Amino acid sequence: MELHDALKRGRAATNGRALPMSFERFMQRVAQREGATDPVATKHARAVFAVLRHAIGNEEFFDVVAQLPDDYARVLGLGASDRERRPA
Repeated sequence: MELHDALKRGRAATNGRALPMSFERFMQRVAQREGATDPVATKHARAVFAVLRHAIGNEEFFDVVAQLPDDYARVLGLGASDRERRPA
């Protein structure tokens, strides 16, 4: 699978530790990999999150975005309702 190599590289680079990444750094990396400007990369990141929500459903999506720092949520257009679990 395509993600296996990327996950292995990330694990090797951090000795297996999860490290925080600022939103600015995240978007720089997205833009660099796309060869796009920052505004275009941000637009694409928003689209990816929209597709992710559709693909995995609201419960799983909550589990993803609840862990993101506020600056990610704000810029990606994820409101408070996206980050709060609603009773079933």
